[in-house]
This record gives sequence, C-alpha cells and structure tokens, in this order.
Amino acid sequence: MTDMLKVKVDGVWRGIAVAQGDESQVQSDWEQDDSGERDYIKNKPTKLSDFSDDTSTNPIDKADTLTGLTSSVAELNYCDGVTSNIQTQLDGKQGTLTAGDGIAISSNTIITKDIISEMAAISESNVALTLGKSIYSKTISENTTFTFDLTNLGTLTNKVVTFELFLTMSTIYTLTWPQNLTWVVQPNFNQTGKFLVAVRTLDGGSTYIANLEAKWV
Repeated sequence: MTDMLKVKVDGVWRGIAVAQGDESQVQSDWEQDDSGERDYIKNKPTKLSDFSDDTSTNPIDKADTLTGLTSSVAELNYCDGVTSNIQTQLDGKQGTLTAGDGIAISSNTIITKDIISEMAAISESNVALTLGKSIYSKTISENTTFTFDLTNLGTLTNKVVTFELFLTMSTIYTLTWPQNLTWVVQPNFNQTGKFLVAVRTLDGGSTYIANLEAKWV
C-alpha cells in the first residue's frame, strides 16, 4: 500500500470513527488558539486572571478584565467579613443621638448644654473639679487658701474650663487665692455675706481669670 493510499484509508476510518462517536479521547488545551486543531475549545469563557497573574501569586492592582469594575483589590477587601447586606446594616444603626451627662438634644438635632447643674459641696480648700459639675459651694469657717485641681477632667489641650464658686461667709475670714489667678475686677471679701465667683482657665490650669459675679447678704 502506497503512502498516499494509506493516508486516504486512515482518513476514511477516522471519518467513520468520528461519525460513530468512537474517536479516541482528546485532551482539551485551554491555550490552544487554532480552531482547526482537535484540542481547541470552542466558545470558552474569558479567563478571570484579574486578581493574580499567570506567573505570580501576588495580587495585581485592579480587576481590569471585569467590565465596568474600577475598584482595586484593597478596596474590594473592605467587604471582607461582611455577612449581610451593607445597606441593611446601615439602616439598622441608631436613628437618634443619645445625650450624655448634662447634654440635651432637641428635636432639630441641635445639641445644647443642660441649664440645670448639680451643685457640689466642698469642705476642703482644694477645689477638685469633676466632669458634669460646674458649681461648687463652700461655707467659710476659717482662713482659707484656695487651690484648684483639674486632674479629673482629663486632657485639656485646646479646651476651656469654666466653673463657679458659691461661698457663704457669716464671719469675716481671710481668703487667699492662687498666685496664677488674675481678677477682672479686684473684689472685696472683707465682709460677710454670700459670694458667687466665676473662674476660667484657657490653658489647662497654668493661669486663671476670675470675676465676682454677685454678692448679697
């Protein structure tokens, strides 16, 4: 049998095998681009090689092969761990603000300071300020040297601290104030009665400004 005849015979038998579905198995090749080859895959989907390239396990910057997607891998990873609809979670968050100590929130969401303040009675000459309390009362029964302690107020950088002292003095005693306190108008404490003193510091207690707001019997 000549070579030419052999090729023709082989072709006939191959055609018969294909028609009968008995052709030998073919291993499909994803990389095969020649549609005339037996291992060519027709209508194959586009490879999703967007999160890692073919030669490295390192993630690439963007999933450019996904039409319309402009998010980076890092941005997509923000959704890592999300187990339910994000919008549903947002809708379920607190609908209104909860007021803190001494803070009131009106219906139009304007936050205002409560006009009612608890008066804290002190027996010592040291006035230890406490969060939530802005007026301190003391009955003067001896010569008194005042000091102010702001420790309980926490960090006071770029904050203003204002408080008031309500003093009752039925017998005249000497009142001594911190050396770093400056009076707006020098008051006269050499008399009996009730005194309301306002004190303010703008630098965390390094200096104080004070003013006698009222004096009555």
